Amino acid sequence: QLREAALLKMEVEMTGGGGYDDVAPDKVVAAILNVLTLCAQRERIAQVYQTSVRLAAPMLEAYGGEARAAELLPALEPVVVGWLGKLGDSNARSRDATVAALTDVAADGSVGSAFVAAHALRKPKKKALMAWRPLATRLGLVRDLVAAFGVGGGSGLDVEGVCAFLRSVDAFNHANGEVRDAAKGVAVALAAASSADAVERALGGDLRPKQLDDLRDAMAAGGDGGGGGGGAKAKKPAAAAAAGRGRGGRGGRGGGRGGG
Repeated sequence: QLREAALLKMEVEMTGGGGYDDVAPDKVVAAILNVLTLCAQRERIAQVYQTSVRLAAPMLEAYGGEARAAELLPALEPVVVGWLGKLGDSNARSRDATVAALTDVAADGSVGSAFVAAHALRKPKKKALMAWRPLATRLGLVRDLVAAFGVGGGSGLDVEGVCAFLRSVDAFNHANGEVRDAAKGVAVALAAASSADAVERALGGDLRPKQLDDLRDAMAAGGDGGGGGGGAKAKKPAAAAAAGRGRGGRGGRGGGRGGG
């Protein structure tokens, strides 16, 4: 695939190839984000799409701190929206690559978890709610964001907001068992980052007694942060960390701009 070869060459140039050293960072970022947007919206070859999402982490590592925040986040928005649309992809590797890319972008200081969380917690369109796979995968993403970045503290995630999202998609009462299990996983992550009591209060009376008993057991088994919402310590996902290794030449990024 010529498209995949071109994407791989872009990755090499960003991670030490030096091919973009004479190009303004804003122009490099704009060009790569345009490619990512097109791939998210139109690419039908799974391997090409999976290669494209891997460009985000090294791009932000190399150029994110030098790009203007007022331009970076609006340009990144269609990429994130496009990736969220790929969470229902029939190819499991594409779904996994998408979740990893979204989590890596959230971990980057020039973007922040609040930016990704704000999009992830928007209620999907009614048509998307009718299919189980996009919702189950999105709930898995939300779980991963909570586990990585905690709640409060500028993470863009809080117990009430995440539980409101669970209620808005009726996740605990979904006809598909994988969606119900994914909702439980989100609640367990929330309890670990805050407290089981906070999760129970936020869910209100939405759960039937049997559901509530099952959730209590799951939260107890999964651990309880017992804190006041300060959040778990954010962890930098493995793919983003790997993208940061061996990247000389641009001197690293500046401080974070996003809500992370």
